[in-house]
Amino acid sequence: AVLLHKKGLITDLCDDRTRYNTFNRLTAIDKQYPGAAVLLHKKGILPPQFIDLWELDILNDIAFQLLQPSADKPQIAANPVWNIRSKLPVFEEGTVPWHQDVAYLDPKCWNVHQVTAWIP
Repeated sequence: AVLLHKKGLITDLCDDRTRYNTFNRLTAIDKQYPGAAVLLHKKGILPPQFIDLWELDILNDIAFQLLQPSADKPQIAANPVWNIRSKLPVFEEGTVPWHQDVAYLDPKCWNVHQVTAWIP
């Protein structure tokens, strides 16, 4: 948002936390500059808000229930190859009728159990 604002492409940073949260801020910015949602993952920088999502107890609890780590493999780790597909209301470019994470992985990882989360 700051870069778009500096370039004069948006007028409102939408950073007033009393009006915007992580979820509706991107939608508001995209209304000012259509396609801004795509820019989020093009810079290759994982925003702190997404790191905070990975650290949510409820998501970790779900991952542990699904993956059931054993005594010989007690840890669960986040994949360092993260991909963000921002899905905004009425944003056809973000609609994908299928989903295959294996395309992003090294073949050595194909037999590793993984959890993918789509978070609204």
